[in-house]
Amino acid sequence: MNYTPGPWIYEDGDVLGGPGGIACVVPLNSMNGAEEGKANARLIAAAPELLEALNEAFEELNFDGTYTAEEMTRTIAAVRARMAQAIAKVEGKR
Repeated sequence: MNYTPGPWIYEDGDVLGGPGGIACVVPLNSMNGAEEGKANARLIAAAPELLEALNEAFEELNFDGTYTAEEMTRTIAAVRARMAQAIAKVEGKR
């Protein structure tokens, strides 16, 4: 898959990454106007981190039957923490 590597950032309706812009998000015919545009831009800006978190979860949760319950618990906690970071970025909480 080819895309501009992250991290991407949200800044005033624009999504920036790599050497320049990724997208300019403008809400069209929306009752929520600017707020919806900002939320969409945050979601787009988080795309590389969301993909990375999903890939990490896929690999980490590939249990081969040799994990102890404690190792599984630690792995799941680490995966959840990584996902929480990505979700917080989408929600504008970091």
